[in-house]
Amino acid sequence: MPRRTREFGPGALTHLTAHGVDDQPIFRAALDQLELLQLLKKIAKRIDWQIITWCFMTTHYHLLVAVGRDDRVPWAMQTVNSVYAREFNARHRRRGHLFGERYTDTQVGTEKHLDGAIAYILENPIRAGLVRRIEDWPWSGDGALEPRFLPPAGG
Repeated sequence: MPRRTREFGPGALTHLTAHGVDDQPIFRAALDQLELLQLLKKIAKRIDWQIITWCFMTTHYHLLVAVGRDDRVPWAMQTVNSVYAREFNARHRRRGHLFGERYTDTQVGTEKHLDGAIAYILENPIRAGLVRRIEDWPWSGDGALEPRFLPPAGG
């Protein structure tokens, strides 16, 4: 069965998610999250994405973006995931696929959906039992691609 065509118009709000293969961790250390943040900053600037909300979990990540001037979401996600996977594998001396299936995307069409998507993304660490409050998770945020704080080594 052919893959569905992904279409993203300028300004479209889109919830993007990428998962590790077989639910394996895609982050092992703070350096991994920092690397992905830097990569996302470069791509977002290049294709005029506005990152509205983001969250990095152990086995996956979420982005809520307002698409820029052109339909480059597939290119951006392929680039981010392939470059990150290559660097992750080199850093951790591993081989093979890091991400499982292709990324998922969900168009956000209403204000209610937007509010729900933001809450869903930011509350992910709470639902996973990792923290009690949103602000206690360093690897999520509204807009700025910066950790809330740097966790101790190994975090």
